[in-house]
Amino acid sequence: MTFAELADWYVDTHRKPDGTALRGAARRNLRTDVGHLKDVFGGMTVKQITPDVISKWYFGEHEEGEWVFPRMCQRLKAITDVLADHLEDIGMEDGRDDPHVAADGSIQCGCLLEFDGITAWRAHLATAILKALSRISS
Repeated sequence: MTFAELADWYVDTHRKPDGTALRGAARRNLRTDVGHLKDVFGGMTVKQITPDVISKWYFGEHEEGEWVFPRMCQRLKAITDVLADHLEDIGMEDGRDDPHVAADGSIQCGCLLEFDGITAWRAHLATAILKALSRISS
């Protein structure tokens, strides 16, 4: 999955804490923030967005302005925290592991939950990302 695909999905599915769709300025701000992130990371797969890549972006020039940049950072951090918990090689010392497909075809997530197939696992991952992002004000 590319970051652009993830970002588009996020914008399309993001809701207010009460479950209603964003409208007006809140929706425009979300599209703008995510659009800036897509400009930087859009063509990369989520696995290609490494700490080094993020660091170069973070400490680089930011034409979008001082008011937009902090929200972009919050949104990117929320996404990468969830992805790290579910996709990365974190190690069992903290109770997490690499996701993998078991012999029976089930998928074990990095958070150790098991799913019948890829669709259920993707839904789990999407829900985790949305939950993390919902904590950020639009």
